[in-house]
Amino acid sequence: MNRVPEALRLSGNPLIYYSNWFVSRISAKLLEKKYATQLHTLSRLNSSPISSASASVPTNTALFDDQQAYLELLDEEVCKNCKLPSNISPSPHTVARPKHAYYFGEGLGIWSQLWPPIVSHQVLTGSFNAQVKKNARSDWDKFQFSEKLWSRLVEISDWTNKNNVKLVFVIPPTIVEMQQRIVDFGFGELNHNFRMRLANLAPVLDFDFSSPMTRNVDNFTDAYHFNYMAAKQIIGEVTLHISNDKRVLKRALKRQQQIICPLSSDVTETTITDKNIEVLVGKACRIWRKRHGE
Repeated sequence: MNRVPEALRLSGNPLIYYSNWFVSRISAKLLEKKYATQLHTLSRLNSSPISSASASVPTNTALFDDQQAYLELLDEEVCKNCKLPSNISPSPHTVARPKHAYYFGEGLGIWSQLWPPIVSHQVLTGSFNAQVKKNARSDWDKFQFSEKLWSRLVEISDWTNKNNVKLVFVIPPTIVEMQQRIVDFGFGELNHNFRMRLANLAPVLDFDFSSPMTRNVDNFTDAYHFNYMAAKQIIGEVTLHISNDKRVLKRALKRQQQIICPLSSDVTETTITDKNIEVLVGKACRIWRKRHGE
C-alpha cells in the first residue's frame, strides 16, 4: 500500500494515528469484513468508548448487562468466523487533533525546510471551495504513480540530450489549500521525490509551493488555474531561463513583480543542496537541478 510509510510515521502517537482519516476508514472497512458477533456484543454496552458522553448513573441492571457483555467479549470463541452486522448506526465521536498534526517534512532531512506545514485561514467560496473539497478527492483518493508514464519522460530527456535541445520542466502553481490536499491524502513525500527525480533529468521551475503568490486567491481564477497577470509573469520567468534573445529577455525582466526565479545569485534567497541535487529559492519560484547545473 502506498500509504504505509505515512502509517508508520503516525504510529508513534496513538491519538493522531487512530484519528487519521485514512487509518480510520480502512480500519472500519476491515472490521466490517471480518466481525459480527463481537460488534453485536459491543452495541449492548452502555459505556461505549465511541458514544456520546452521558451524565446519568447506570442502574444495577445496566451494570449487570455490561458485565455480561464484557465476559462474552473475553470468550475466545466469539472472534472465530464472525462478521460485523450491517445495521450498526454511527455514534458521535469528537477527536481532539491539531489541524496539521501530520507533517511529512520531518523525514526529509535538509529538504524539510522546503515544506513547512501549510496554514491557511482563508474562507474559500464558490468553485475554489468546491474544487478543494470535492475535485481534490477525485484527483488523489485512488492516485497511483505511473512508472510507465515516467519512462516516457525519461525518453524525452534522452532525446533532448542526444539532439542538443534544452529541456526545462515547469510545475505551475495552485492555491495553497489545494497543495495541502496532496498532503492530506498521504502524497506529500511523493510530491517532493517527484521533483527530485525530475531534477535528475532536467532543471525544474517550480511555482507550486506555499508563497505569497499562491496564498492569495486573487492571483487565480479557480483552485487550479492562475490568472492572466500571473501567467504573464510565469511565461517571463521561463523565457529568462531558455532564451538568449536580448530583446526578449529585456521584455521578460520588465514583467517581474511577485514572481522572480533565482537565475542569478542576487535574486537567490536560499540554496539547499545534497550530493546530487540543489534547490535555489527565489521569489515564489524554486529551481531544482543537478548540483552545479546551469
